Amino acid sequence: MNKNILQPSDKYAVNNLTLTVNSVTPDDSGLYECSTTVNSVPYVIWQSITIQPYPDIQMTLSKVVKCDNMAIPLQCCFQGMYKGNWNGTCTSKASVTTGCISCDYEINKQTCQSNGQVIPIICQLTPLSGSTTQSFLKSINIEVKNKEFSCSDNVFGAGDSQAISITNCTGDMVGNQTAKCNSSGRWDIIENNCIPRIFQTLINDAKILQLEDIPQFMTNLSSATVGTQNITGSSATIVTIVEILNTISNLSSTVLINQPIMMVSKFT
Repeated sequence: MNKNILQPSDKYAVNNLTLTVNSVTPDDSGLYECSTTVNSVPYVIWQSITIQPYPDIQMTLSKVVKCDNMAIPLQCCFQGMYKGNWNGTCTSKASVTTGCISCDYEINKQTCQSNGQVIPIICQLTPLSGSTTQSFLKSINIEVKNKEFSCSDNVFGAGDSQAISITNCTGDMVGNQTAKCNSSGRWDIIENNCIPRIFQTLINDAKILQLEDIPQFMTNLSSATVGTQNITGSSATIVTIVEILNTISNLSSTVLINQPIMMVSKFT
């Protein structure tokens, strides 16, 4: 393992036995060593530090919808160290402390017939621990138009013939799907980049993984691959697994990969 001696700089401030790291990022995660000498006896203290990434808020994309009586399903997903809530415009709320929150926003035909509407929807995150005043926001707009469209549903929204619409994957999947409005008035999915959410979690964990945690991480990856059906039928999932393995390979050249993972990577 390479050892880098930290020198005072704009990044690091050293004051006797106190080290201050400025503008921390997940790249600053690692094993830190403090060495000193007391009465000619050397002392060394190690501490493993993990810097969690800035919250990755995955929210339903903005969309145009037809003025009609319908419920628009919305979803906001985030890392497990946060709690999420919708703003007051969401008529049906569900709040959980980990994973995702969902909401059905009700479109009322009577309120949008005279004028179009642009409805802002906000997902707000607060940490489960620490300061309760710190929060993170992400917002989308639902644009309601009182006109006829060739295609219209509550998932891809509304569009004219040959229009392209992109929407998020839902449930236990993460990513997006692209659809095209066909001549029959239906949205045809032309591109599917959905992957199981567990692999998105693993790729996020891999970026801040400590060397000593690699064996357990590989066990988790093996369990995810074995427990996921039809992996080879999803090119997006295969690409994600390869990216995870490349990240681990860069971290250590002595990773023990078990047979289930080898079977999956063989198809890449």
